[in-house]
Amino acid sequence: TMAEHSTPAEPEPRDAAAVRHVLQSMGVETYEPRVVHQLLEFVYRYTSEVVQDAALYAEHAGRKSGDLTAHDARLAAKLWSQRRFAPPPPRAHIDDVASVKNATPLPGVSPTPG
Repeated sequence: TMAEHSTPAEPEPRDAAAVRHVLQSMGVETYEPRVVHQLLEFVYRYTSEVVQDAALYAEHAGRKSGDLTAHDARLAAKLWSQRRFAPPPPRAHIDDVASVKNATPLPGVSPTPG
């Protein structure tokens, strides 16, 4: 049979298995294999940038860069997300802009086409 002549599949890396588990736990049943790779790339980049920032905060606090605390990591993660993801404007601001825009009447409709 085909299985007898094929080479054994390499075991899946633990990180990829964790991403697949997260996808499954969130109800995602089908996805392209590249989705796992893209999510892993994001996780690695996010983690490395947060750890680098946390190390700077530790040094600023007078500790060695390798002596991170949970506070360093929380602060680094919070500031990282604030730099990367802009929050939406406040609802009141959107309402004000909409009121100004909606106060301008639309032009009249021409009785003839064109």
